[in-house]
Amino acid sequence: EAIGKSKSRSVVANRFAVNESVLYVPIIGKSTPQGVMEIYGLQSSESVPLGNFQRSDKVLRAMINAKDYKFSNTIRLWRLPPSSIPTQPSTTDTPQRSSASYHVHSFLLAGYITEVCFTKKGVPYYGGPRYKVTWENGQVDEELSAKDLLELYKQTPRSLGCCNTLDNDLSSKLLAVGQLTGRIIESQKLKYFLKELRASINRKHLSYHGLTEIALQAIMSMMSKIRDISLVGFNAASNSHRSLVEVFPAKTAKASLVFDFSAFDIAERLMTSPKKESLIIVPDKNRTDWIAIELKVVENFYWATSGDFQKFCIIINRDKASIGATTPLELSMLESVALEISR
Repeated sequence: EAIGKSKSRSVVANRFAVNESVLYVPIIGKSTPQGVMEIYGLQSSESVPLGNFQRSDKVLRAMINAKDYKFSNTIRLWRLPPSSIPTQPSTTDTPQRSSASYHVHSFLLAGYITEVCFTKKGVPYYGGPRYKVTWENGQVDEELSAKDLLELYKQTPRSLGCCNTLDNDLSSKLLAVGQLTGRIIESQKLKYFLKELRASINRKHLSYHGLTEIALQAIMSMMSKIRDISLVGFNAASNSHRSLVEVFPAKTAKASLVFDFSAFDIAERLMTSPKKESLIIVPDKNRTDWIAIELKVVENFYWATSGDFQKFCIIINRDKASIGATTPLELSMLESVALEISR
């Protein structure tokens, strides 16, 4: 669920204002959580007057008069994009009046004080320092006077006509945005994973063994908790099989565990399946999954060191105690790798 809190310990915690809340929205893809979205700038009705929805500048004005410029590291300023026309709510608005009673802008720009300048070419500014404000669209306002800064500071998202109430409907929409973002991130991860894999396997003078080892290590980088992974060759006529390439990231830990199946049992089950499956997942003891996927190699292909095998499959022994079942994203990645090395 979307969670609102009144304090933040993120990398932008120094920009966190008093009486401001942060909304945390989970970013979840089809398979796994991808992160958390932080939304800043939420204000409670206690911190913003309901008459004109502007902030009081009394404290900031006092700090400027006292030449205490520590506020430059903390305050956030708001403005409409250059193409927008400000539309202020009526000063007679009441708490019961809906924000729909005046034009609501779709987005605002946040800005921060990035420099306090006391002189220009060695000459002190008349009437006090000038302030440089950088906005999130890259625009920079330079040499703002204290009066200009105070006018900017008064504005809040609601006073500029860009606001909404955090109700159940808005929370649901934010969660939907988080899910969509998670799926995009998953898609990009797979895209860049395959790009790096293709760059690796396209190197010249790679043997079958070297190419397969790169692919298996790439799978391990995307799928956590793999105990071992291997390429198994299978001869249907003689019902024989052999491990052609093996990688054991957790060989010592696996040696102490006992399973009902071996990699060869899983390979035989896949290759002789009456359903002609190309990928199977077989649960085993010790909260383990066996995952097997067949490579669709060209006809009459043979392994460089042995021509005894006509079929090949990748066999994975994976600990699911801490990560749960294999996700659709991981299976999609595995199928993509199998397709790449089959070529």
